[in-house]
Amino acid sequence: MIVGAITNGNADVWETKQMGELFDFAIKAEDAGKPKPSKEPFEIAVACCREVLKDVEAAHPSEEPTAGSLGWNVVESEIMHVGDCLRSDVHGAKQAGFFAIWINRGANGGKSLGTREGVETKPDFVVRGLDEIAAKL
Repeated sequence: MIVGAITNGNADVWETKQMGELFDFAIKAEDAGKPKPSKEPFEIAVACCREVLKDVEAAHPSEEPTAGSLGWNVVESEIMHVGDCLRSDVHGAKQAGFFAIWINRGANGGKSLGTREGVETKPDFVVRGLDEIAAKL
């Protein structure tokens, strides 16, 4: 599994104690040139996933990808984005073709924001916290 962070803030996951080691990549809004929900951070995330897979493939050239995997390819619909903002996270993820999980901390009850730019802004799953994600999958 590849784990990345996309943030509209300028927090640096690499500098966060015990968090940096959990991520394969991190993208800040300033790195992408635009914040979520614009497409740029999500496109960079796809490129980062591809780079991580290239590194894995180079490190294990004789190994075949595991059964059920997409090979050494990255397909947007197989990328899961988890976030707490319907507009920035869910809309941005759905616009990019990602699977979207919304952490609902009490707002909106999991409803859709409707269709924006031809994309329905409705999460694939709604959870109250990160601990619920494994149970949903």
